[in-house]
Amino acid sequence: MNIQQFLLALRARFGVFALVLAATVLAATVASLLLPKSYKATVSLLVDAKDEQSLSNVLRPLLLPQERLSYMQTQMDIITSKKVARKVVQDLKLAENPLMRAAVEGEAEAGSRSRTG
Repeated sequence: MNIQQFLLALRARFGVFALVLAATVLAATVASLLLPKSYKATVSLLVDAKDEQSLSNVLRPLLLPQERLSYMQTQMDIITSKKVARKVVQDLKLAENPLMRAAVEGEAEAGSRSRTG
């Protein structure tokens, strides 16, 4: 088979190729429009364990595992606190966003139904 025969074979199958391509693009478009949108937030947190009481930048290499765990737990408590969440809502003006309000109210209704049911 030479190159000219190969190109002729491709040209003869062009209709099948175009049909398969169009069907694939159409299926992907329909699926993306019908499936609900979902977003997932992730974060990476780098904690620099400094000696906070002396306000020095010297790292404490001899932290005991219990101290590390306690420090990390404290940081997690701060990050996940309601006060921090309120500040984020206030700074980003999420309470003024109608879509965000509807989402929060929907979650609240779902939560109250699951507790009563």
